[in-house]
Amino acid sequence: MSNLAKNQSAESNAKSFNNEKNNAEKNSTQNNNQNSSDNNPNASKADSDTTRPRILVLGAGYASLSLLKGLNRQTLKNAQITLISKEPYHYASVLLHEVASGYKDRQTCRDLQAVLPRGVEFVCDSVERILPHRVECARGAYEYDTLIIGLGFSSDTFGIAGVAEHAMSLIDYTQARAIFARLRENLEAYKRTNDERYLRVVVCGGGFSGSELVASIAIEFAKLARQSGVDASLLRLICIEALPNVLPMFAPHIAQKGRAYMESLGIEVRSSCRILACEDGAVVISCAPSASDASNSTESKQERIESKCIIWTAGVKGNEVMDKSFVCARSRVEVDEYLLPKNALVYKGAESGAGVDSGANLDSGAGADSGKINSGAKSGVACAKNSLIGRTYIIGDCASLIDPSTSRPYAPTAQLAQQEGEYLARVFNTIFANKSLGSTASAQTLESIAPFRYESKGTFCSLGNRFGIGIAKNREFSGLLALLIKRFIEWKWWRKLSK
Repeated sequence: MSNLAKNQSAESNAKSFNNEKNNAEKNSTQNNNQNSSDNNPNASKADSDTTRPRILVLGAGYASLSLLKGLNRQTLKNAQITLISKEPYHYASVLLHEVASGYKDRQTCRDLQAVLPRGVEFVCDSVERILPHRVECARGAYEYDTLIIGLGFSSDTFGIAGVAEHAMSLIDYTQARAIFARLRENLEAYKRTNDERYLRVVVCGGGFSGSELVASIAIEFAKLARQSGVDASLLRLICIEALPNVLPMFAPHIAQKGRAYMESLGIEVRSSCRILACEDGAVVISCAPSASDASNSTESKQERIESKCIIWTAGVKGNEVMDKSFVCARSRVEVDEYLLPKNALVYKGAESGAGVDSGANLDSGAGADSGKINSGAKSGVACAKNSLIGRTYIIGDCASLIDPSTSRPYAPTAQLAQQEGEYLARVFNTIFANKSLGSTASAQTLESIAPFRYESKGTFCSLGNRFGIGIAKNREFSGLLALLIKRFIEWKWWRKLSK
C-alpha cells in the first residue's frame, strides 16, 4: 500500500473510531437512563441483586482483558462484572510505535464489544477518581464491591522542564496517531519553507519504546518523504539516551547489535547524554565526553538540538488517576503476592479522609476509629476475615510488584500484565467454583489461594520491519528470526482475544 493510500486510510479510520466512541458513549448513556433509580442515576438492574458481588474492572489493557478472557462461565454467572474504558476499543500498546510511524494503524486495535465475554457489561467512560466503593467518571459514578484497577500507564517527565509542554508522548493509540500526523505535517511544512528543522525527529529515551519507535520512524518517514517529493537523505533521526548505550534491558553485546542496526538506518544514537530541558522547537542536552574527544576534556558538553518533532519515551509511570485517588509514588501502588495493596490504601478526597485497608491485613483490628475501613463492608455478600471478595486488586502498569530476587519492582511489561490478569482470573474462578456463593465467599481466603509468581518467557524487541533482538530461555536471537518470534507473540495475543 502506498503512503498516500495509508494516509487516506488513517483519516478514514480516525473518523470511524470517533463514530464508534460516540456510539458507545450514547449506548452507555441510554443504558444508564433505562436502569436509573431515583437516588442513583447509574444504578443498573443488577444492582438490586445483593447475592451477586459487583466486580468493577477499570481499563481495557493487557491485564484487564487477560482477566476477563480467563473467567469461566460459573464466575460470569455468579458475579456482576462491569468493564469501564475511556475508549470503545483495545489497542496493543506494544505496537504503538508502528502506529506512530505509519507502518500500521487500526489493525493494532480490537472493538471491545466484539472481544468481551458474554455476561460482562461494558461502559464507555473516563475514570477520574477512585473512592471507597465508588468510582467517579466523567459521565457518572459507579459502585462496586470488588475493584480491579488496570488503567495502564502515563508519561513520566521526571520533572524535566518543558517536557509536558513541548514534547509528544507515546502513551496511547490517539497520541500515536498524533505523532504520525505531525510527521506528515512537517513534510508539508518543509516543502513550503525549506526549514530543515521540520525534517528532524528527536526521540528522548533509548529504552525499549524509544528504540523501537525511532527505528520504525527511520524507515517509514523516509518512505513518506519520497512519496511527498522530499529528498529522504535530508532527514535526521536522533535518539538520546542517558545511559552508556540504548536498550539497557538486554545484555551489552545484544544491545550493541541493536544499536548497530539503528545506526545502519541512519539514526544518530546519542548515548551518555542527559536531557536538561525541552523547549519550543528544541531539546537541550548535556553529554559526557566521548573516548574519541581529541580535547581530552572531562567536562560534559551542553548542546541544543533544534527540531519540530520531539517525542518523549524516556519514562512511564502508572495512570494519573492513581495519583489523584491515592497517596502513592509515581502513580503506582505496591502490591503483594496476591496482587492486593501491600499496605493500607490512603485515599485522597475520601469523605472520611482515611485510608482503606484493602491488603492482607484485614485482621489487624483497625476499625473506623483508626481511619481504617474494611473494603468489603458495603458488599451485598458477607466477607470472611481475609476473604478474597470485597477487595481492591491492582494489576498492570498501576501495580508495583517486587521481584524477590532483586528486591526491586519488576519492569512493567505486557507480559507481566497478562500473567497478572490470568492469575486473577484463576483466583476468581476458584472463588466462584461453587454454585452457593455464600459458602464460597466464606471459604475462600488468602490462605487457600496460591500466590502469584511471575515467570519471564523472554524479551523481544523489533527495530523496524526486518530486524529484531531478543532472548528466551537463555538463548539469544537477532535479525529476522527475532522479529518473527515477536510477531508470533503478537499473533498469540490477538488469537486469545478472538476466542
